Amino acid sequence: MSGTMVRAPFSDCATTDRMDEQMLRAIADEWSNSIQFTPIQPSLGSGESLLPTMVETFLRDPVPFARRFRDRQDAARLMTKSVRDAVARRIGPTRSASLVSENVTVGGHVVRRSK
Repeated sequence: MSGTMVRAPFSDCATTDRMDEQMLRAIADEWSNSIQFTPIQPSLGSGESLLPTMVETFLRDPVPFARRFRDRQDAARLMTKSVRDAVARRIGPTRSASLVSENVTVGGHVVRRSK
């Protein structure tokens, strides 16, 4: 990673035998894009009635991502972007702009392999 320091989630706990609430909160304060701890909130409902609601709210299966159909134009755009990015990383964006062209016809024919 380019200059970014990455730390294991529980690296502060390596020297202790037990994790307490204070240590867990200190670690959670540094996390992002994860479950965040909040103060306990009271409820008027019973545990038996709350559990199904909590399961439905917090433990839902993710909605499946529908893959979008790609045609040849999509494939060509994706390839052009990938090549342009790779060349720019190698020689710089200014010099690469003149090297990668779009809508260029390449000669040849398709060879299909038999299975």
